[in-house]
Amino acid sequence: SYVERVQAAGHAQDWFLAHDDRSGFDRLCSSDLRHDPSTLLRIFSNLYFAPLLLANPRAAQQMHSLAVRPLPAPALFPKRAACVPAGGEACGEEAGGLWGPALRFLFRPQQRLSASVRSFVQSQLPRAETSLGVHVRSQPDDKQAARIVQCLRQKLAQANASTLLVATMHRGARDYLAQQLRGTRVLWLGDVPAVQGATQLTLDSAVADIMLLSQASGLVLSRGSTFGYIVQGLSGRPSAITGGSHVQLAKEGLVSVGECQGVPTSEAFFHQLGFAIHHSTCAANLRAQPHLAMHPLFQLASVAH
Repeated sequence: SYVERVQAAGHAQDWFLAHDDRSGFDRLCSSDLRHDPSTLLRIFSNLYFAPLLLANPRAAQQMHSLAVRPLPAPALFPKRAACVPAGGEACGEEAGGLWGPALRFLFRPQQRLSASVRSFVQSQLPRAETSLGVHVRSQPDDKQAARIVQCLRQKLAQANASTLLVATMHRGARDYLAQQLRGTRVLWLGDVPAVQGATQLTLDSAVADIMLLSQASGLVLSRGSTFGYIVQGLSGRPSAITGGSHVQLAKEGLVSVGECQGVPTSEAFFHQLGFAIHHSTCAANLRAQPHLAMHPLFQLASVAH
């Protein structure tokens, strides 16, 4: 392929924007991405970093125009997401932000997975039935598990929901929820893969679970989980957060969300925002244009959930 030929010729440039390697932040804030002499730019990342392009004078205007209107200030976040899927297939553009619209453009599951999930939903979820979805990222200890169950009971009662859709890599956590929530139908797709990985099985399982939870009327998600950000961004459903984060967070400028509290945005959380804005070039550009630090896209991505 073209990409393989460019890489083999040594014309690729690698940047790292990750939890354990933030060396590419300054480049992201300064480089002319449209006219870089490199033939191919490869960005290795495990976090949502797009809002940082607002600190790049060459990209700020395009980033601003890409974000779907409206972009509300934090004080004006809706109590419920404005974006609700029509028949579980599509989502309107009213919710604002960049994450959700980008996901709905890029997320294209294989037909075999879509058909499998659709068949399961049609057989297990009557149209009029209200359901709650939950994602458990890490195997919880006893105290954490009890808090998750307490939150689920609260949210099930508030939504008058009788069905819980579960996505997790941990069979023990899944079975614990089914045992503790007697009287609630607890459903899941297939068996749990038990590990994260890039095998066909684990990728298929993750994509199918994303589609399944997107059918829920409301969500309870694990804090700091990209999986949860994707589910929430795709569905636009009202979501609550539970548990601690598995990643180190820089605290500066973040809006915190308490245990079992609703998340006031469907934008993904930029885990490393506090670190990124203190890198020399990024910090200098933001000092030169202080209004950018208050841009709604920055504000939306600074909610720690």
